[in-house]
Amino acid sequence: GGGYYLVNANSSTISNLIFRANTAVDGGALCFNGGSPTINNVSFFNNAASNAGAGIFNFGSANPTLNNLNFSSNTANNGGGLYVNSGTVTVNNSVFSGNTSNGPLGGGGVYVSNGGANANLTKVVFSGNTAPNGGGMYTVTSNPTLSNVIFTGNSASTQGGGFFNTSSSNPKLVNVTFNGNTAPAGSAFYNSSGTPVFVNVLLWNNIFGNIALPGSQGNLQAGADPFFNSADPDGADNLWFTADDGLALNAGMPGTAIDQGIASFGGVTIPSTDAAGIARPHGALYDPGAYEQPYQPLSLNISSGSSSDQVIITGTNLSGATAVKFNGRDAASFTIDNSTQITARVPFGLVSSGKVSLITPSGPAVSSNNFTITSRIHLVRASASGNSSGTNWTNAHTSLQTALTNAVAGDEIWVAAGTYKPVVPVNPASVTLAERQTSFQLKASVAVYGGFAGSETSRAARNFAANLSVLSGDIDAVADVYDTDASNGLSHLGLGGNSLHVVKGITGATLDGFTIQGGFANGAGNDGKGGGMFNENSNPSLSNLIVRANTAAITGGGIHNESSHPTLNQVIFRHNASLDQGGGMFNFFSTPNLTQVIFEANAAVNRGGGLYEFHPFAGSSSLNKVIFVGNTTTGLGGGVFSDASTPLLSNVVFANNQASSGGGFYNLTSGVPKFVNTTFSGNGAGSGSGIYISAGSPVLVNTLLVNQTLFNLVVPGGQGNLVTGSDPFVNSADPDGPDNLWFTADDGLQLNSSEDSGIASFGGVTVPTIDILGVPRPQGAAHDTGAYEKP
Repeated sequence: GGGYYLVNANSSTISNLIFRANTAVDGGALCFNGGSPTINNVSFFNNAASNAGAGIFNFGSANPTLNNLNFSSNTANNGGGLYVNSGTVTVNNSVFSGNTSNGPLGGGGVYVSNGGANANLTKVVFSGNTAPNGGGMYTVTSNPTLSNVIFTGNSASTQGGGFFNTSSSNPKLVNVTFNGNTAPAGSAFYNSSGTPVFVNVLLWNNIFGNIALPGSQGNLQAGADPFFNSADPDGADNLWFTADDGLALNAGMPGTAIDQGIASFGGVTIPSTDAAGIARPHGALYDPGAYEQPYQPLSLNISSGSSSDQVIITGTNLSGATAVKFNGRDAASFTIDNSTQITARVPFGLVSSGKVSLITPSGPAVSSNNFTITSRIHLVRASASGNSSGTNWTNAHTSLQTALTNAVAGDEIWVAAGTYKPVVPVNPASVTLAERQTSFQLKASVAVYGGFAGSETSRAARNFAANLSVLSGDIDAVADVYDTDASNGLSHLGLGGNSLHVVKGITGATLDGFTIQGGFANGAGNDGKGGGMFNENSNPSLSNLIVRANTAAITGGGIHNESSHPTLNQVIFRHNASLDQGGGMFNFFSTPNLTQVIFEANAAVNRGGGLYEFHPFAGSSSLNKVIFVGNTTTGLGGGVFSDASTPLLSNVVFANNQASSGGGFYNLTSGVPKFVNTTFSGNGAGSGSGIYISAGSPVLVNTLLVNQTLFNLVVPGGQGNLVTGSDPFVNSADPDGPDNLWFTADDGLQLNSSEDSGIASFGGVTVPTIDILGVPRPQGAAHDTGAYEKP
C-alpha cells in the first residue's frame, strides 16, 4: 500500500482520487486487508509494485467493490493493475489500459490467485496490457465471472494475449469480446487447465489455445471484421461505453455477428443490457460479444446550423422517432415530416459539432456525418420592441444576459448604446447576495462588441465613442454618485447594493467597446476582488473599454487578475478604487499584455494606486504605450507597486502620481522590472517620488526623470538614462495637451527639442523602434530618452 493501506474497512468509501507514481512491494498504490470497502471514480497512473498489484493488492479476505476505476501504465511482477490474493473483488465500469506484468507469471491487467480468491467483472475493458502470460488477465485456482467485458490489443510474450487460465480455474465468460490480442499461443485465451464456460463470446483476429470454443453456446469466431471501427476501439470521443465505441457491431453487416447469440445456457445469466447500456436482445436473438447492435435506420444525414436554428434530417425508416439529439443534447423541438425527413430545432446553447442521433422503435440511429455548428450574430438593444429573437435590430434581445445564454462558440454579440445590468433584482431596495453575485459571465470563443447605434449591418460601422454601451453594476434602488475629484474614487456613494463583479472573464472570450462601471466588490474572499471585472484562470481579450468608478474591498477595484493572462488594447482605467491594493488593476500570478492603456486617477489605500503586480515565477507583464497619471495611495507605489515581478515597461509615462513612498513606481523584494524609454514627471512621495527600490535589480534604459527623487537606486548613465532638474517638456503642466487626449500630437510631455542622449540597445533589452505616438526612433543623431521621440 504505497499510497494507502486499508484494514477491515467494512463501510469505508474512497471516491474521486488519483493515485500516481506510488510504490510498494505489494499494492503500489492501494492495499486492502479485510473488510468490504467501496471505491468510486478513482484513477491509478504509473504506480509500481516489486511483487504484486501495482494499482491494488487485495488480501485478508477483503471484498471490495470497485466502480468507475481507471488503471493505466502501472507495473508489477504480477497483476500490473489489480492482484486478488484472497476475497472477492467486484469491478464495474472500469478500464485497465497499458499496464504491465514483467514477472515470471503475468496478468498485465488483473491477476486472480489461490483458492480463496475470486472476481466478478461487469463492463470492464482490458486494452493494451502486456505480460509473459495473460496480457489482460491471469487466473489461478479461482472462478471469476466476466460479463460485457472487452479484451483488445493486449499481448503476452508466451501464452494468452487476452486471458490465461490455469490450475483448475473455472471462469465464466458471458458476452465477452476479444479483438486484436496477440501471443505465440492462444492470442485471445489460453487454457492451461480448468473448465472455463463461454457464452456469447465473440472473437475476431484472435485464436483460442488448448481449448475449443463451443459454438452451440452462442459463441462466434468471426471470419470478417464484425465491428463498427475496430481500428478505433473506444471511438472518436475516446471514451469507453459510449455510442461511438468502435467495437460495437457493424449494422451494415447483419449476417456477420448480429443475432448469432443465445438467450440462456445452463445456470449462466445473460446480461439484460450491453456494455453501452443497450437492452438485450435488440433483434430476433441476442448478439455475441459485449455490444448489442440495435437495428438502426441507415443513410441518416443532416445539414449544418447554429443554436436555435431549424435543420433538416434525412434518412430512412424515420417514422416513429421518439427523440432527436444533437451531440447528446435533446433537440429543442422536432417534427416528423415523413418516413425520410425530420425537421428539428437545434438546442439552445449547443457549442460543439457532433453526431445527430435518433431514438426509434427499432433502436437508436446515429448520423453518418457530423452536424456542424455555424457562427451567428446575436443583436442586443435595450429599447427594442420586437419579439426579442435577436435576429435583427427591431427584434433584438433587450437583455445582454439572454444573448450570452444563447451564444455558442464562434458567435458574436452586437450591443447597441444603452445601459445593461447583470440582473434585475426582485426587490431593488433589498438586493440579495445571490443577485449581487450575478455577473456578465463571458463565454469562450464568443466575442461581445458594444458601441452600435442599432442600425448597422457591419461591425466596422459602429462608433463606440459616440454610442456608449454601458455595463453597470448599479442594480439597487439607490442611484450611484461617483467621486471624480482628487480623492480618486475613494468616496463613491450609493454602491452598497451593487454587483460584486460586473463582468467575469474566461479564456477565449472577447469584450470590445464598453464602459464597465459601478462594481462594488465588498464581500469576503473573491467577492472582495475585482469590482469591475474578475478574471481567474482566464485569458480574455479586452479592447476599447473604459473601466471606471468600480471599487473593491481587497484587490483590483477595476480589474482583478489571478492566474490569468488577458490582453488589453486601448483600455482606460479611471476613478477606480481599492480599500487595500491595486486601485485600477491587480495582477496575482498573472502576466497581462497591455498596449495603449491609461490608468488615470485611480486609488488604493495601501499599495498600487494604479497597478499592483505580483508574479514571482517565470513570465512577465508587458506594458507598451501605457500612461499612469494622477493615481494615488497613502501607502506604496502611487502609479505601480511591483513585488517579486519582472514587468517590461516600454514607452510608458508616469505623471503626477502620489504615494508615501514610490510616487511613480515602488519595487519590493527581488523583482527585476525593466524600464525602456520611460518618462517620470511630477510624481510625489515622501521618499522616492519617481522610483523607490526596496530590493531587486531594476534595469533602466533611455529613462527620463524630471525633478524626481530616487530611493536606493543609482541610475546607470551608460544606459542612455537622463536625470534632469530642468523641464524639457512642451507643457508639463498639461500632460495630455489641450485636446485632453493622450497619444495625440499635442501631448504636453513631448520634448521641446531633441536631446539625443539615448542609446540604440543595451544587453538583451530591445529599444522600441517607434515612440508612444508612433514616431520612428531615432529622429536625430541618437535616440531620445523618455516615451516621446522629438521629430
